Amino acid sequence: MKHTLLTAGLVACVGCGTIMNGKPATLTIPDGALVDGIKPSGPMRLTKDADHHIIFADGRQCTIESKLSLGYFAVDVLAFPIGWVVDAVTGDWSKLNASSCPGVIVN
Repeated sequence: MKHTLLTAGLVACVGCGTIMNGKPATLTIPDGALVDGIKPSGPMRLTKDADHHIIFADGRQCTIESKLSLGYFAVDVLAFPIGWVVDAVTGDWSKLNASSCPGVIVN
């Protein structure tokens, strides 16, 4: 009984985004492109709580936007009394949107 209550208490203190979305995003870009001024060699890991700027080899530019996931936000607010604070601080309820960047894949 003690273990069940302890487990339930720990789950209530961790947000939905931290549980399901806590890993950094993996970015794959075309050869020669720069991400935030860095030329990656292969897939690059990015934080989800900030925008990232890409400059392609031909000079085109785009931004991968960090956006709040309404799904994680709603579950946090409704189901986890303290978890939404955890997700807000860690940025784990954010997702990256690369729709304005052709040839860029975010996993």
